[in-house]
Amino acid sequence: MLRHSINWLTTVYTSNPLRKLLNRGLAVVIIICIFSLIPVVAALALAETPSLRIFGTALLIPGFVINWWINRHGTTQGAVIMTVLMVLAIFTAVDIQKYLTPWGQPIIIDIALICPTLIGAFFLSPWSAIWVAVIEASLICLEGMYMGLTNDRVINFAVFGPLTLVPIAALIALLAQMYQNALILSFDENARLAKLLHSDEYTLDHILATMDESGDHLSTP
Repeated sequence: MLRHSINWLTTVYTSNPLRKLLNRGLAVVIIICIFSLIPVVAALALAETPSLRIFGTALLIPGFVINWWINRHGTTQGAVIMTVLMVLAIFTAVDIQKYLTPWGQPIIIDIALICPTLIGAFFLSPWSAIWVAVIEASLICLEGMYMGLTNDRVINFAVFGPLTLVPIAALIALLAQMYQNALILSFDENARLAKLLHSDEYTLDHILATMDESGDHLSTP
């Protein structure tokens, strides 16, 4: 029963073996995010967080559910939407001000900032991680300006945020590229072996048929 449920939840409709494998992995991530957000919303409510922030975080849950359904169709749209949702999650479930430290103080780079680059690299395109890092750093700076924070805090992250995030994203992209290349080589090798096996079976059947025909001729007086 459990195995059947997991197979159904991670079903992807596509003939592309690489995309099928990536989207099945993304389906697992989406499901984990859905169940992880429920206690997060509860914790925000108990902590008397502003209602708008709680509502924004809660809206991510149906967003993830819709994206799970889109992801089943075997396209990259699910990975694109998932990357966008992970970036939005930073602005709803995380206090942005902790990243915008005053000038001269070290900036904070945590898993919340790295998660969107991981999603983009492993499930969309390896080198999209760099663009995701630049976009989320830019959005954090814009959010800081909108919140009316001092210029030195915004400038501090605008300078050192990309200088820290982009190299991390590049490393993640390199690892994702190596991972996808290994998968492609594995698929190609499996296809070659299947073709070779099919060819050997055909040859064996042909030899056996020939031997049978020869035996019939020898047994005929």
